[in-house]
This record gives sequence, structure tokens and C-alpha cells, in this order.
Amino acid sequence: MITEDQLKQARADVLEADNTRPIHIRLYEWDPELVPPHIKAVLANRIADILSLNLYSNYLDKGKLQWPEIIREAGPYCVETIKKLAPGTKVWLSIAAFEDPTLFQRPAPSSLYRDIKYAFLIPGLDGISFFCWGSVNQWDEQNNWYLPKTDADLWNIIRQEIRLVKRPQ
Repeated sequence: MITEDQLKQARADVLEADNTRPIHIRLYEWDPELVPPHIKAVLANRIADILSLNLYSNYLDKGKLQWPEIIREAGPYCVETIKKLAPGTKVWLSIAAFEDPTLFQRPAPSSLYRDIKYAFLIPGLDGISFFCWGSVNQWDEQNNWYLPKTDADLWNIIRQEIRLVKRPQ
């Protein structure tokens, strides 16, 4: 586990190398009811300027989706909690755009649209991003982007659906 001093030193090192860009951290383990010590340190010390919150609606347990409505059901509370613990920090939501047959179901177009729509409705959310993964030999080198080849159409879905969703004014 990384210590609070190591986190502070990492921030100082990054800022020394380039202080013109924000520091971004992805919160891969987040439970507002039980904030782990290393996440508390990130929040309390403003280690990051932007925090991405993973709320993946495509997580599987024994082949069954566990929480397909996680963004709508938990997103507002999670964002509000982060903003209270780290005022001034930007919070982005990382939406799942990948599959891993044992752990994550491939998002259907309707699931991606739902997740994008719900993300835009979260009060205080500063942005969204999409998380994907794939082993190096699966990356789509032809198009110079890194969604696995098996999910190459997800980029088209993301582009199409993000244009359809209108952010509330």
C-alpha cells in the first residue's frame, strides 16, 4: 500500500517535471461508506486535480450482471462524497467500454447510452471518460486507438451516443 508521504512526493515529482497540466488519478476501489486510507490521503491532500471514479455497470459475478444501474443509483452519492472530502477537485466518471468474459460483460449500445445519460444527470460531475482494456496483441493498431479489436464498434457507439445525449443546462 502506498503511504501518504509517497503520494505527496509523487505529486511533488510530477509538478516539478510539468506543472502546466492537471494530475489525474483513477479511483478503482471506491466505497463512500468505507473509504480506504490511501484514498483518504489522496482526497485530504489534494494529490490529484482530477479524480476518475469507476462505476462499471458491466461487472459480472458467476456470469450475472451485479449492478447494471450503478451510475444512476450510486453515482450522485459518490460524487457528492468526493466533493465534500476534497473540495475543488474535479470528478470525472469512468464508464466501462470493454469486456472480459470472466469479469465484465460487453456493453450493449443501450447500456452505454444509459450510462452516458445517467452520468450527465449527476450533480457536480465535471466530466466523463471511457475505460477499456485489452492485451497488447488485441489492440487495434490500424485505427491508432486502444479498444480491443473485438470491441472496435464501441468507439462508434460512444461517438454516436455522446452526440445524442444533451447535457442539462
